[in-house]
Amino acid sequence: MNFIKNIGVSFIYSIVSLLVFTFILTFLNYINVISGGFFVFLLIFNMVFSIFLGSFMVSKKCNSNGWFEGLKFGCVFLLFVSLLDYFGFSFSFNLKFLMFSIIILVSSIFGGMVGINFRKEKK
Repeated sequence: MNFIKNIGVSFIYSIVSLLVFTFILTFLNYINVISGGFFVFLLIFNMVFSIFLGSFMVSKKCNSNGWFEGLKFGCVFLLFVSLLDYFGFSFSFNLKFLMFSIIILVSSIFGGMVGINFRKEKK
């Protein structure tokens, strides 16, 4: 039960940061502060940062194997995105989706590895 609670709270942090930064980037694009390829790069960076943050939060609360906690968080996030894409849009498994999946999993694993080193030691 504790794992589900940690995943849920971290998932909410991740989704909220993703939505807030996407809104800010979209607004900056709307007023022509950023545009073109740089905007797409910032959107991808936003996604990587949000997943990194969620994975960081999950592994900060675990005792060992931060990379594995990050991998589990990345799989849950990937499942959520895949289901959202499947039910909301026309889902197709292609090279773009595979690259997106790899980026999600790698960023979540790195977030887990960094987060495990920032945990508070229990005495």
